[in-house]
Parts: sequence; structure tokens; C-alpha cells
Amino acid sequence: MCVPWPSAGSETPLESGAGGGAPGLGATVQVAGLVPGDVAKIRVEAVGRSGAFGALLALKQSSPHRVSAPCPVVDRCGGCPWQMVRYDEQLREKHRALIELFSGTPLASIALEAVIPTPGEPPFGFREKVQMPVGGRAGDLLLGFWAPRSRDLIPVAHCLVQSPLLERVRARVVPVLNRHRLVPEEELRTVLLRAGDNAAYVTLVTRHDRRDLTAVGAELMTLPEVAAVYHNVNDTTGNRVLGPVTRHVAGPSPEEAPLFRTVGGTPHTLSATGFFQTNPHAAATLRGAVHASLGEGPILELYGGTGFLVRGLRGPVLLVEANPEAAAVAAASLPNARVRVEDAAALGWVSDAAGTIIADPPRSGLGVVVARALAQTGAHRLVYAACSPEALARDSHTLAEEGWRPRRAVPVDMFPHTPHVEVVATFERGV
Repeated sequence: MCVPWPSAGSETPLESGAGGGAPGLGATVQVAGLVPGDVAKIRVEAVGRSGAFGALLALKQSSPHRVSAPCPVVDRCGGCPWQMVRYDEQLREKHRALIELFSGTPLASIALEAVIPTPGEPPFGFREKVQMPVGGRAGDLLLGFWAPRSRDLIPVAHCLVQSPLLERVRARVVPVLNRHRLVPEEELRTVLLRAGDNAAYVTLVTRHDRRDLTAVGAELMTLPEVAAVYHNVNDTTGNRVLGPVTRHVAGPSPEEAPLFRTVGGTPHTLSATGFFQTNPHAAATLRGAVHASLGEGPILELYGGTGFLVRGLRGPVLLVEANPEAAAVAAASLPNARVRVEDAAALGWVSDAAGTIIADPPRSGLGVVVARALAQTGAHRLVYAACSPEALARDSHTLAEEGWRPRRAVPVDMFPHTPHVEVVATFERGV
């Protein structure tokens, strides 16, 4: 919840929202390990323009929404900081955060629907893509996740939110990497796994291309449930996981034996590093919310990826996607679609007539240029699948200036045990 601005280093009592606050709520103190309804003493460790971070000193009174977090490193890893919050309360907290975020925007004019949950009681084992940075030393590698706001690696032996298939594959992959004595950080930076229906792609991300991974790939292909092995080179600094080029190392190529993930009865072709929904269990719900909001006429999909959101539609579709690999998958999978490989911000699509526009932009959102150009297609309906509600709130002002009015907002919980939530928002224009 919001509390008066404290100074860094001060101690203060706090009655908590999840984690001590949620993104978009303004003057909040975020404290790992707190639950809505907790009464606690905290130490404020850092204060910024958008909020403050604190550490839990003493829990004075436990919330009725508190449960025991099953992960032994939840207080250090930071990947799933809401595990100690009952799942139904997580959903209510996300709903409250969205209402607060959308206040003062055009989205405040409509009733926000309840957050649709990920299946499971509570949901675990739902993440089907994992990218784990590598530490330790050659012959004794450690895979894990970065601690919050740091580059400290927290080794993770077993991750509860990752799919059982990926957990099995990871446990078999690490001994192979140890036998080949790959050097962490200097050589091997990240291990990326992508799950299909019954096997997984393994991608090794290295800092340079001097190491021949042919023998490593050959041994990895002897493991059960490994579909193919890939190599990506990322020589950049900072938090970027992948470099621009990924090459096939071992196993059948995607053309010879594609890897499929079936969602809602429909098989989808996967790529090793291209985008696909991390949580396929809730992705069918997300797609259903999009389909339920469609209007009449041809469909234009921006940031279309592999075409996941338009699978199952019968009418004509123009799909715009900047990633050539993802666009190729879409072209091969969608007989009713024209696929254009270009950045949506290039506006090459504005002269194409559309009845409904589907937009599934990255976390940066549509941006002013794209939001202003949508009306040029003559479309009367926009279905905006937002992975960043903050960007959606920002974009809603520009859309309103162009005559788009919000009609519906459906939150979908794609990321249980975290503050994150996706929203499918429907806008109409000229009707």
C-alpha cells in the first residue's frame, strides 16, 4: 500500500500490499516477503522517483492471506516473490493494482473484469521457457537466477514454476556441460530451454564463437527429451540474453522434425529462440479473450510473432512481424494469412484496409507513432494484448486522442506468484 515518503535508512511500521506494493501504484515501499494484511517493521533501504525498496525487520502480525512459500530460495531469488500469498489474493491484488494504474486514464471509464487465473491449485510447473545464467567454475557449473537488482547469481537446484519436462532436461544437461568443462561467464553465459509437447530445444549462449560445440551438441543429443541443440553468441554487456545469430548445432533441423506445442487442441511450431507464450496453460485463455473481442472484416495483426493469437480464425489476416524466424513459422502455419516481415513502427501496413486490428506489442507498448497510425487502416476495432499494463495505460491517452474509446478490459494471469499480469483491452472507433 502507499505510505508517506520515508527516507533511505529509516525504519517504519508498514501495513502491506503484496510485496509491500505493486508496480504502477506510485509512492509505495516494495518489501520482499510481505503479504497483503501483514503488519511489519521494515527498514527503507533505497528511495527513488517511482517508489522505495525496503527490508523486512520484524513481522508484527501475519495476514490471513499468508501461506508457506514452497521454494527454499524465494526470499533471495526474486523470480516469484508472491509465493507466500494465497493465490486467490494474488488475483485480487493484481486487480486492485490495475484499477489504481488505470485511474486518470481513458480505461477508468469501463469496469475492469476479474483477473482470469492460470489453471492449478495453486499453479506451478507452468513456465515452458527458461533462461538460466551460469556461474560456478568449469567442471562444477551452477545454474540459477539473478538476485533482485543485482548481478549476484542465486543457484537453483529445482524451480517449482518451470515445467517438469524442462526440469528433467536441465538436470541431464548440466553434467554434460561439466564433462566438457565449459567456462562460465567467460565462455558459457546462459542455458536456454524451450519445451514442446514431449521434448525440448537446448540453446547454449556463449560470449564468443571460439569454442566448437559440435561434440557438446552430439552428447546432448544422446539425452532423453532433447529435440535439438543450438548455439547463440552474445558478446554484448548488460542484461540482454541473446545475440543476433543462432545456429543449429545438433539433432534434426526444424524442417526435418519440427517441435510442436499443442495449445487448445491446436499444434504450434516452435523455434529455439523465437517468441512463444511462456505459459501455454493460460495462453489459450488469452487467445480466447482476443477472439471474443473481434469485430467484422479483415484482420490486421501487428507484432504477430508466430501467429499464435490468430490461429483458428477463418477470415483473411495480414500479419506483421519483424523477426524473420517467427514470420516464417507464421507463414507456414496460417494458410489464410499474408505475412509481412517488417517492424510495425515502419508503418508499411497503414494502407491496408482492416476491420479489426490485433496488437500484441512488446513491453514498451505501441508508442505514439504506431498508436496514431492505426486509424489510417479504417479499422473500427482494436484488440490490444498488453504484456505491460503500464504501457497500455500510457498508450490509451494517445488512442483516445485519435478517437479510440475503451469498451472492455480483461486481465489474464500469465505469471502467477509475481506482480505481473496481462490485459486484453478492446477499443472502438467511429461506431
